[in-house]
Amino acid sequence: MLLVALPVAGYLFFGEPVGLLQTAGGIEAAHIPIVTGLALYLNHRMLPKELQPSKIIFAGTAITGIFFGVFAVIYLLQLLGAIGTVGGSS
Repeated sequence: MLLVALPVAGYLFFGEPVGLLQTAGGIEAAHIPIVTGLALYLNHRMLPKELQPSKIIFAGTAITGIFFGVFAVIYLLQLLGAIGTVGGSS
């Protein structure tokens, strides 16, 4: 019942499928840096040295987390109206 009620409630709240996709994208953009940071921290602290990722993989993952973190901040600022949208209509 819950699996049916939540999507219906989300659709009724946001009204447009595009709005739902934008919301999901914003949540994902905010979620990825947190998961990335926690994964890097746990890999560094908990794994034995021989199982830890190489410095290149560690750096690539950190850069990815930072990229999505910047994207999440830009998206939040757009939602708050602090900055304009790129390519948006006026």
